[in-house]
Amino acid sequence: MAHELAHVVQQGGALARHGDHRIEPAAQGSSHRIQRQSPSPPTSERVWGLPVTRSMCGCRQQVRDGINWANTAAATYAACDVPANPTNVDVEACFDAAHPGTTVAGSTSASGTMTLPPPSADPCQRIDDKATFVHETMHARHTNDIARAQGAAFFREWKRLAGVPNRLDTLRATFPAEVAAFEAQWQDGHDWAQDEVNSYRWERRFLQAALAALNRICP
Repeated sequence: MAHELAHVVQQGGALARHGDHRIEPAAQGSSHRIQRQSPSPPTSERVWGLPVTRSMCGCRQQVRDGINWANTAAATYAACDVPANPTNVDVEACFDAAHPGTTVAGSTSASGTMTLPPPSADPCQRIDDKATFVHETMHARHTNDIARAQGAAFFREWKRLAGVPNRLDTLRATFPAEVAAFEAQWQDGHDWAQDEVNSYRWERRFLQAALAALNRICP
């Protein structure tokens, strides 16, 4: 089952560091005084690899809404992480009952294949799409963690088949027990819910970083 979730948008690095502007002291004996000027405010920053520019200044409320949704979604998945929901299907049903009508922006399959929105020219959508990428990247990394737990030989082949959409099925013939264990963890309700909580946490962190950058560069 693909890890298809309702994402408003969704690991990352830090904001780009701007240069330290300095004014050299006047030469000894000079009668001219150099007036110290405040540096011009930045007009753009790179946030986790995304260029955030003043063309996105009108996106701040949408980003705030995305932060609020990430918090809400994470809290919902945490609340759905109970023994009454032993499988991923049960957890998703719990989430859908709490938030009917939510839409899917991206997904990650058990083989670690991410499905992402097409590139957009809309400034606000580019922020949303980056947040989706961050979210789905965390799911893909979780599939790597599950694969690593199945032993060195399995993980070596798992990495070799990176990018193959059906790599679990490809591995099944050689590693039937390992694939069965992988799928059992993937379908486990607790594991699924906690993976969602973590992915929304990182989605929120990116959006908070983007909002902080917008607050610095926007008039």
